[in-house]
Amino acid sequence: MFNSTNTTSRQPKRRLPKLAVAATVACLAVASSVAHGAETDSRTPQDPAPQGAETVDVSVVSYAAEYSVSQQEAKRRLDRIQPIQGILAEIRAHEAVRLAGWGIDHTGTFTGWVWLTGDAAPSPAATNIAAEHSDVEIRTGAVHSLAALLEAQQGFFDNLRGAGPVGRVTDGPGTVSEIERITTFTDVDMRDNVLEIGIDPALARKAPASPLDPDGLTSIGPVGATDEALQTKIAQVTHYLKDHINVKYTVTDGRGLADEASFSAGIRIGGCTAGFAARKSVGGAYGIITAGHCDDDGPNDTTPLTMNGVSLPHDFGWASASADAQFHTIPTGSGHVLTDNYLCHASRPINYCDVTGTKARNRMMNDFVCHTGKASGVSCGNISSINFQPTGNIVCMSLSNRRVDCQNIFVKVDKGNLLRSCKGDSGGPWYRNGVAYGIHTGALRAKNNCYTSPKYAFFSAIDEVMRFLGVRIILNGDVTIR
Repeated sequence: MFNSTNTTSRQPKRRLPKLAVAATVACLAVASSVAHGAETDSRTPQDPAPQGAETVDVSVVSYAAEYSVSQQEAKRRLDRIQPIQGILAEIRAHEAVRLAGWGIDHTGTFTGWVWLTGDAAPSPAATNIAAEHSDVEIRTGAVHSLAALLEAQQGFFDNLRGAGPVGRVTDGPGTVSEIERITTFTDVDMRDNVLEIGIDPALARKAPASPLDPDGLTSIGPVGATDEALQTKIAQVTHYLKDHINVKYTVTDGRGLADEASFSAGIRIGGCTAGFAARKSVGGAYGIITAGHCDDDGPNDTTPLTMNGVSLPHDFGWASASADAQFHTIPTGSGHVLTDNYLCHASRPINYCDVTGTKARNRMMNDFVCHTGKASGVSCGNISSINFQPTGNIVCMSLSNRRVDCQNIFVKVDKGNLLRSCKGDSGGPWYRNGVAYGIHTGALRAKNNCYTSPKYAFFSAIDEVMRFLGVRIILNGDVTIR
């Protein structure tokens, strides 16, 4: 199965009393080779769970707490999510022209839904599919199709740049350039059928004091923006955009959007968290995925990252428009062990879980997912968007090393009451029940306080990450790098 000159043998789950390099917070167990005949345990050096003991999945516990249901009901709902996603996909295929959105309601009655434009009845085929499932329904009455909302989102910045100044000056309050500068994200809200535009007034620049000011600008605006300043700017931007957007839109609080790399002590891989283990589709090299913006110098980056004291060469990746990801290989000839595990419990007898599969972005809407970060630990939330477009402080680069608009294919997770996300979490895995969902990028928060939930977090979808890096997630056990 593997190239005999590069890696290969699948390792049994055994115990190694003395590790050359300790297991990391996410998914890499870089251990001594079994050259001395010692037993290895790629999961954890802790004692195993007592016989008969059942480890409850963290997503079940978190979901039960978030939605005030029993753990039994939480498990039933979580197990039902993916079958519902398949049913919704069937309905969407029949109603592509009228499709306005889809999702799953977790509060109140647990229900999957598809929303259509207009008041006409759904097609007979779609109606028959929904009728077979008591927890699926089709709703009508939306104003805009999803295609129209996505078109408005994708053309938002191009339309602004081509519109010319809204006010009398080319830069400063009330101009297109200012609106572009203070916009931190755009998103399509399928539940409310609107285009959402996040802004941060603190990113504005003051109007020029004189025509001699360089670039027509003076100093950067205030470090932070008060709630009053935000509401004033929201009202202004809402008014300014009315002639440039042909769908319903809302301007909202976008303060504090940032990636979450950290360059402090206690790092796990560079200034970030290790993501999933993977293998190159061409060449077969094994390695680790993390966020592209970690120690990043764009597409020309060759900087290795250190993990558990081992220098991992940079193979490919950066903060690109489609995925914020990079891949670092495990040195050959090292005898290190690469596992397909990820840290899924903060304090359990068995802390690591096996990766069993990956999830496509178009099957994630309103799913319940968890992530692991070296700073925030393990926490969970509800996916609220699969068309999130970060901008402002989030920089996406092209292959030619030029700044470009990030694509609207990032995934947003609402905070709920339990989600945590902090500096240093970038690159960490998003997952549920053994399935890989993505690689952590950042969050929107007023302050970087791990004890205060962010407004939301966002990540690169795993299918986009694999496509961008040219890798596949490891699903078949541990390998020793020969």
